[in-house]
Amino acid sequence: MILGIFGFSFEISLYGFETNEPISIVGVSMILLFVFKGVTAYSLLKEKDWAITLGIMDAITGIVLCCLVMAYPFIDSGSGANLNLRLELLLLVPYLIKLLKIKPEWEKSTMF
Repeated sequence: MILGIFGFSFEISLYGFETNEPISIVGVSMILLFVFKGVTAYSLLKEKDWAITLGIMDAITGIVLCCLVMAYPFIDSGSGANLNLRLELLLLVPYLIKLLKIKPEWEKSTMF
């Protein structure tokens, strides 16, 4: 973000969204997503009591964004209907399932 303020441009890519301009709506949104993912990873690593909730929100956000990117060519008539399969889903779905499975145990262990 700081490099973007000073005029540097670099490529950012996440869930099929790409930009070369860090100071744009897409660029700032993607940087915020990376920050959110970092906070989620840190909270899971440090076993914070709110980590599972953030992880579930992170997984659902990723799944929804991947599905939107995959569906966009079919919605936008000018871009042609090319199937764009996002491989991130192969990791996001098991990640969400695992978090949902360990949520009751995590909440029980953080109460004490």
